[in-house]
Amino acid sequence: MKDNKISISLSTLIIALVIVLILVIGIVFLVYNHFKNIYEGPSSSGPVISGNSDDSNTVPDNYVASINAKESSRENPLSIGDWGIASKYIFGEYRNVPVRVNKVTRGEEAAKQVKEYCESGSSVYEYKEPEADMEWALIEYNVDLKNVDRNTAIRTDARIIGIDSTAIQYNGKSYNVSTMGMTSNSTKAEIGTGYFAAQIPIGCKDYLISLGAYSNTQAFFKGK
Repeated sequence: MKDNKISISLSTLIIALVIVLILVIGIVFLVYNHFKNIYEGPSSSGPVISGNSDDSNTVPDNYVASINAKESSRENPLSIGDWGIASKYIFGEYRNVPVRVNKVTRGEEAAKQVKEYCESGSSVYEYKEPEADMEWALIEYNVDLKNVDRNTAIRTDARIIGIDSTAIQYNGKSYNVSTMGMTSNSTKAEIGTGYFAAQIPIGCKDYLISLGAYSNTQAFFKGK
């Protein structure tokens, strides 16, 4: 009888230890995902934008090797299609990665795609028609994540600014432009494609597109 009691006690202890181990593993998994989402953003399929490629994040035909990424500044911005260097918040730290502005779409086509995104159910934004003398601009950009060894959010800090100041100066008026982020998905691919939109003055090309954290390395591109 005594041996039976010892056997039962050992079995109970083993079961209890297994349950505790499962609980610990579950807690560790939940904590990992919590901090991963804080650092990298939620993993989702991302917005579907009419007229653009899907979320396969295949390497573009005209992809340039990371080693050719260039430094830039307000005074010496890059052209659309050039690879620059910008800081991105990745797993709790800022890291410099190659980025480029791949395409700028303006006017009616941009407005159509922004409206589709806002009404897709993936957006927290409500679509608004452009203000007087303004039009929508949709910016497509690429992020080279080749040297990042884990699933990483594509979204990168992005702004549209004036050439000499934060505000755009055009036709004697000053415009402070706010942007609408349209990318929150993550990727394991080497090249990520993101989008953002903003309303800018009709016909204005005297502006800069800035990618990268404001307090760290930024890549500047000429407006189009």
